[in-house]
Amino acid sequence: MYLPLQIFIFVFIICYFFSLWINRSLLCKQDFIEQDEFDTNQRRLLNFGHTFGHPIEVASNYQISHGVAIGIGMLVAIEFVKNESKQATMLRQYIEGIILLGIPEKTKVDFNELMKAFTTDKKQTYKYYVVILPDEDGALYPYYMLKTTTALKFVEAAYVTVFE
Repeated sequence: MYLPLQIFIFVFIICYFFSLWINRSLLCKQDFIEQDEFDTNQRRLLNFGHTFGHPIEVASNYQISHGVAIGIGMLVAIEFVKNESKQATMLRQYIEGIILLGIPEKTKVDFNELMKAFTTDKKQTYKYYVVILPDEDGALYPYYMLKTTTALKFVEAAYVTVFE
């Protein structure tokens, strides 16, 4: 008889804490936007995982959700710099545990489409591929790669390793 009420209270408490967390996240993003309205400096750090992740969404024909694709993009960024730090290892394990739940079975990713989408992502500049990478301490920084075939080979190798 009390079980439905207990479930209601439990769900209410979860929703309340999620709303606090979402509100805090939005306030953090607002702070970034107010400091860097045109996405030229600190705000770029919010793109961690996005430059590698958006092409995954496209190449999977949007069968992989945005959040999961960005999580995979974070793994690609970690792989790209061959970061084996404790922070990177913990983040990798956390993300892998979450994204495995969000990838539909039999989802195919077209690597030609993936690389095409990477090169044409809106965050890229005329001269550089711009990605956000983690250093050994876990701090994020923008990395500018000249648009060369060698750069694309490194990017593709990171994607391939993560998708193996």
